[in-house]
Amino acid sequence: MSFSEFEKSLPQYDLWEYLKNTDKSIVMYGMGNGADKIICELDKIGVTVADFFASDGFVRGQCFHEKKVLSFGEIKEKYNDFIILVSFGSEREEVVNFIEKMSFEYELYLPDVPVAGEGLFNLDFYHENREKIKKAYELFADEKSKKCFENIILYKLTGKIGYLLCENESDEEIYANILNTTNYKVAADLGAYNGDSTVFISANSTNLEKIIAIEPDRKNYAKILRNTENIKVVVEAHNLCAWSERTALSFDRGGNRNSSVSGIGHTPSIGDTKKEIVTGDALDNIAGTNKIDFIKIDVEGAEAEAIKGCNKIMSRYAPEMHISAYHRNGDIFELTILINSLLPEHKLYLRRKRCLPAWEISLLAVK
Repeated sequence: MSFSEFEKSLPQYDLWEYLKNTDKSIVMYGMGNGADKIICELDKIGVTVADFFASDGFVRGQCFHEKKVLSFGEIKEKYNDFIILVSFGSEREEVVNFIEKMSFEYELYLPDVPVAGEGLFNLDFYHENREKIKKAYELFADEKSKKCFENIILYKLTGKIGYLLCENESDEEIYANILNTTNYKVAADLGAYNGDSTVFISANSTNLEKIIAIEPDRKNYAKILRNTENIKVVVEAHNLCAWSERTALSFDRGGNRNSSVSGIGHTPSIGDTKKEIVTGDALDNIAGTNKIDFIKIDVEGAEAEAIKGCNKIMSRYAPEMHISAYHRNGDIFELTILINSLLPEHKLYLRRKRCLPAWEISLLAVK
């Protein structure tokens, strides 16, 4: 399909416009940070969530936004016709399957809100960035990548989960079928979390000898040291944040995958126990004389800065890359264009794992 043919499939209005104009009651499945983000965006367009519900086995009389959380059975008794907005994500097959089944029976959407940054990927955003989106689309090396790209954009505009539950591929398939892992001797894992990705890279790269693992969260860093003790390769771990240069950064410490950089370093507020100053540095500085063959980057919205910090390595060694491209609204096209500018001879692929919402998107740069 050409880009012009793809654009014929774009909706006339996006999910947010639809919700603004509907007369149906809107109920929300789930609570927490994701729900707060969606509610904030709904408030901007004057839309109110009528009720919140949780899975029947998890309703324990709690309240959310001053409303009693109901069971789904209570929602069905209270409303004849309603729209369900799902406010959380999951990779768990049983959860994804349950939400998919519910979407077959009821009008259901999963609004797209960015993991990092502000704003929405709505029709206005699409048209403002159309030329970049078109450029990225035409850079992909195969039709499967283009179809993945199309489905992600259509999901972001409509909130329809069906676009996310087709054309999926696991990390094992990516490493076996796309990346040239037998050529890797030294790899870098930027955003190594607790070492699970370091272990995975080692297990799926036959001839690998060394991994440079970078992780800013000190508790996760300690877990890397423990979890990689017995793997076959040398692990050189650094308690740093992957960045474009050596600098102090303000870090939101969560001890989980959502720990992230919130900006150039400043002193945290008194009593703010989740924020701290960490050192950021470029892989170009950290790697030293190592010839890097492969770089994986998953740094919760700081991907562009981390990529810039690999500039010398990319110019000198042309490593293959595996980059998470879903944290910010523009990542799927901005990062694609950036990588192409730095590795113009590499083929670019886009893949994603089966999950909700549009997370786990992999941008792959291959020799």
